[in-house]
Amino acid sequence: MFAQGVDLRAASSLDSHDRPLPALAERVRDVADSTTLVMSARAKAMKAAGVDVINLTAGEPDFPTPRPIVDAALAFLEAGQVKYTPTLGLPELRAAAARRYAETYGVALAADNAIFGCGGKHVLYTAFQALCGDGDEVLIPSPYWVSYPEMARLSSARPVIVPTAQSGYVLDPDALRAAITPRSRVLVLNSPSNPTGLRLPLATLTELMRIAIEHNLWVFSDEIYDQLCYDAEPYVSPIALGKGAVERTVVVNSLSKTYSMTGWRIGYAIGPAAVIEAMGRVQAHETSNPCTISQVAALEALTGDQTTTAAMRERFDARRRLMLDWVRRLPGWICPEPQGAFYVFPRVDSIYGRRSPGGRWLQGSLDVALALMEEAHVATVPGVAFGEDACLRLSYATSRALIDEGMRRVAAWLEQLQPSS
Repeated sequence: MFAQGVDLRAASSLDSHDRPLPALAERVRDVADSTTLVMSARAKAMKAAGVDVINLTAGEPDFPTPRPIVDAALAFLEAGQVKYTPTLGLPELRAAAARRYAETYGVALAADNAIFGCGGKHVLYTAFQALCGDGDEVLIPSPYWVSYPEMARLSSARPVIVPTAQSGYVLDPDALRAAITPRSRVLVLNSPSNPTGLRLPLATLTELMRIAIEHNLWVFSDEIYDQLCYDAEPYVSPIALGKGAVERTVVVNSLSKTYSMTGWRIGYAIGPAAVIEAMGRVQAHETSNPCTISQVAALEALTGDQTTTAAMRERFDARRRLMLDWVRRLPGWICPEPQGAFYVFPRVDSIYGRRSPGGRWLQGSLDVALALMEEAHVATVPGVAFGEDACLRLSYATSRALIDEGMRRVAAWLEQLQPSS
């Protein structure tokens, strides 16, 4: 019992006199929910209610965290010294992340160029807070990861969407030039892309960085899937393209996808020391520091044996080919071949204007996704969440058996579509 000896009768009689409560902050009123999380939660709720749902929404590997990483965390817990760390992360962990990029791309980086946070999403949010302000414009190629526009808005900036459908879902440098204004502040790049799985060709990336330098833009390079590439071309980060690129690029990465550590919530950024220091000042008032146990696990992940990552990538590649084969056999669905990540992003608008077997009028990707979930018991994510309403996102971060069963259900559902009336 609390407040012993204190008479709370007077306080408990306080009344609002039916007055309205203060309004929400203006900056959050128009922030949208994460559709990927909403659809995934709905699928899990249906499953919990006994419905046999095949969940193809997942943005996380279905593999366990590699055992050496878990063992490192357990050993640390056994030592009993789980305390705060420096705000930007353990010095040896920051040095390990910087070393990985320095050795990969032959650039001079040190611990001062790295910050760790509570997942890649948190680190990216902190970068927005550190570098964007009222009236700044953030250039975001579409389709985009669902959180980019909302993060821009939460930093008081304005998202400027640059469509890429006409250039094969790869940002056209000419389209970027046309979107730039005197208020342009940040260019967001994501390769391999969520949701398309496509990579930026090196020549295109080089030209985009040339434009960023010319117009003095910051570049946020989301490289969450850099270790999950399936084509023969080596991955290239913008920071490999010379001093002009290094000094204006904030690379965002994470342990979530590469090491199947989604629930550990640990990610990092690599960038100019002054930017990293500014992000640290923001983070000091957000979280003090990321989870100490997760940092210890991350250090083992970055410095330990990497064979598990290679094995995971091979299994994802086999699933990619399986799902792509299924999708390309579906009538009217058109899908570019993903070169990385673990998603396919087919165009499905050829079925718009028809009715589902359950009678739902299919007018956009949300209608298709809801009908598939309710009628075929297959959960997907509507493309409208990524700024491209002609498409659906399907994840192959699940077993081959579930991919086969899920896609069989989709094919059967498509065969029962009713013609437009």
